[in-house]
Amino acid sequence: AQHKHCVGYDKMTRLIKQERLSYTVNKKRVMRIMKEHSIKADYRQPKRKRVQEQETYEAQNPLNRQFEQAAANQVWVTDTTEIAYNIRKYKVRLHVVLDLYGQ
Repeated sequence: AQHKHCVGYDKMTRLIKQERLSYTVNKKRVMRIMKEHSIKADYRQPKRKRVQEQETYEAQNPLNRQFEQAAANQVWVTDTTEIAYNIRKYKVRLHVVLDLYGQ
């Protein structure tokens, strides 16, 4: 109550050691006793960084789903995808350009 329920096992161990008791107290003992008596530290959760949403751009669709083309090099389509890989979350961008005549 003196510390307004903001004491975890680490700080509790330091406070007990300041009392200079005749026996030694380590963190494991304090942690076990706090768990047995359901004593938990009431502390603030760390704030999370929030990323602002970026505006997305969507172009008009002049093809109207008519993908059949009569000659080459008339209509090209493109797509970009960002891929995250590895534990460190490396990112790679994959850009694809496609001529609709060959499809």
